[in-house]
Amino acid sequence: MARVRMIALFDLAAKHNALPLGTGNKSERLLGYFTWHADDSPPVNPIGDLFKSQIWAFARHLGVPREILEKPASADLVQGQTDEGDFGISYARADLILNWLLHGYAPRDLIARGFDAADVEIVRARLDGTHWKRRLPTVALLSSAAIGESYLRPVDY
Repeated sequence: MARVRMIALFDLAAKHNALPLGTGNKSERLLGYFTWHADDSPPVNPIGDLFKSQIWAFARHLGVPREILEKPASADLVQGQTDEGDFGISYARADLILNWLLHGYAPRDLIARGFDAADVEIVRARLDGTHWKRRLPTVALLSSAAIGESYLRPVDY
């Protein structure tokens, strides 16, 4: 379904000579909670470097209606399913842990600072286990100059 929505978005953008904008956030990307070649596809994502909890704070600042702000985050694919229910941890707690991990702290450092070991492990496992989703597809080397493998421009590093 996410890919179908993205096709419709790109078609509408082409029809209106517009640029599709992404709505994914840093939490979803780092936790691997997005559909490959769907909600990660737009060429520009203005809120992609903000954690989910930062998006909610920004939305409150902008005056987004409470009905939207208080609706549990969900892919809306199954009745009653929520992101946080799937994760086993709230975005608020996950975002704090992700922030520390991104800044070079090891799980043991976070546990020593009072974070719950089970929460740290949930976040670490998702971060490590979904790393492949945040990379371009691997190209089979069939020549001596495969794009993205042996042929890289400085900006590609």
